[in-house]
Amino acid sequence: MKSKIAYLKQELFSIPVFFLIVEGCRALIAHFSPETPLFDPASEFETFLVKVWQFTWLSMACWLILKLVFPKLHKYAVYMLNDGFEKIPLKQKRYITLAIYITFLFGLILLFNGAKAKPRNASTHQTETELRKHLIVYLKSQLYVREKTGNNDGIEVEKYLAYVGHKKGAPWCAAFCSYAYAQLNIPNPKTAWSPAWALTKDRTTKYLPGDCFTLYYPNLKRVGHVGIITGETHGYYTTIEGNTGNSGSREGSGVFTFKRDKRKVFAITNYISRWYHES
Repeated sequence: MKSKIAYLKQELFSIPVFFLIVEGCRALIAHFSPETPLFDPASEFETFLVKVWQFTWLSMACWLILKLVFPKLHKYAVYMLNDGFEKIPLKQKRYITLAIYITFLFGLILLFNGAKAKPRNASTHQTETELRKHLIVYLKSQLYVREKTGNNDGIEVEKYLAYVGHKKGAPWCAAFCSYAYAQLNIPNPKTAWSPAWALTKDRTTKYLPGDCFTLYYPNLKRVGHVGIITGETHGYYTTIEGNTGNSGSREGSGVFTFKRDKRKVFAITNYISRWYHES
């Protein structure tokens, strides 16, 4: 009994150790490779829980498929679970092993490589497409920007804030987006007030790289953060955001790139297409 308890303690001790290793790796990636999108921790944990749930129902579905489509294989599987595998002839063992491998292989392919949604077509006008590409190039060039003392200050940060009429010390996620758009002469709300980036008249249901996204915070009862979408991957928007950090919070130390859960996005706003077609 004591040996089992000691073993359990070792297993439990490995959890915080593993957590520290993961967080250490995140910090190293953010420092040495800031162009690599990171999950914000909440989305990362939710993704883990969703994958566990998907794996659970997928395993149950595979078991049902075995019973309905491969009844002989299902019979062998039940037999194996009752410690009868060693009594099965070698030829049948090979068949069982291969069949189970193929079944779960297809299951895992469905689980981890679901159909990838595509953004709506970028304008057939090459100019708008190129404009969006140039915007993203500029955004990526800002990924090394960090606050000087962690108080919404620093040469670059103060430059973003000055563009929208604020001094150092003010939150600057919206100022960052505004300044980035201004570098390509794209009209925008030109404000540090993030709710102004989620107005109904500017919203779109489908994104293009270079469009803005906003996050709603129940504790604030309003939109509290804004960033720019650069693409998407496996159900997540890849983004570049100012005034955030490794944790993906709305108050951070610099410009970072993230993978944001689509379900957490409050609104997507498109300023580029309207301006391009009106100009």
